[in-house]
Amino acid sequence: MLKLRFLEDNRPLAELLRADWDADPAPFAWYRISSNAIYPFTFEGEQRFLRFAPAAGKRAETIAAELEFLSYLGKAGYGAAVPIAAKSGQHLVSKATPWGSYHATAFHAVPGVQLSRTDLGDIIIASYGRALAELHQLSQVYRPEGPPRWNESDVLDWIRSVLRELPGTQGAMAEADLIEARLSELPRDPESYGLVHYDFECDNVFFDAVSGRCFAIDFDDAMYHWFAMDIGQAVDSLADEVEPELAAAREAVFLAGYAAVRPLPDPALRAVCRRFADLYWYARVADALSETWPDEPDWMTGLRGRLEDGKTERAARFGSPLA
Repeated sequence: MLKLRFLEDNRPLAELLRADWDADPAPFAWYRISSNAIYPFTFEGEQRFLRFAPAAGKRAETIAAELEFLSYLGKAGYGAAVPIAAKSGQHLVSKATPWGSYHATAFHAVPGVQLSRTDLGDIIIASYGRALAELHQLSQVYRPEGPPRWNESDVLDWIRSVLRELPGTQGAMAEADLIEARLSELPRDPESYGLVHYDFECDNVFFDAVSGRCFAIDFDDAMYHWFAMDIGQAVDSLADEVEPELAAAREAVFLAGYAAVRPLPDPALRAVCRRFADLYWYARVADALSETWPDEPDWMTGLRGRLEDGKTERAARFGSPLA
């Protein structure tokens, strides 16, 4: 998540960065900002998306590694967002602006409808499970040519670097040690460990009824981790989208779709993966909230309160025994 000061709509900045790509001269209809700013645009009527973030919070090498993985997936025929080259021929544009230095990329829209906007019937959910398994199959044999994405150990190191600068984080620091000790016991074999999407949730996956396939977007959080991490995140997301009494049945359909492509990871790993996800979320939010201003707008004050509540909820689980 970006620091709160970067969450405000900045259309002049978006227009400046969009100028590096071919685009129709039309105003932005909407925007979304979380770990990146997303602004939709068109070129010759085709839907595209501009994505950018301050260079202070994103490394160019990390984004380049994401784009290399997406290129690999595209060549393999996997359904994922396709990057668009800028007018310069580069897929990543790093630029000094009046608002600071930024990294920008652009992507074609994927076909279909966001899973969270479908009826999430069995056919769609089974396709969802297959799509994740196919991604893991490709990840299993992926060998990047450039610098790789970071792994779970790198993330834990980053978490500690954030937490040690903030007050009242002793419990979270101890949680990082607990998770690291548990993960160190697990095998890192190609069948169970590789480059995961990390955010393979219903709002980042689209179902195309014409092809019967799912298409994934937003690989910005991809990291090397156990494949069980993606499964846990996807299943939890699915449970959030359906009635509680349907969650178990929908999970079973998802897992059957996955198992039709490759063996399911040990379900026992999902507990430590969920704790990892909670701690990572906690640290990212703590970092985002670390800056304050005397005259914050009402929307920012409200968001700060909701995020603090989320931190408190997750912190209450820190330190409990891990299976």
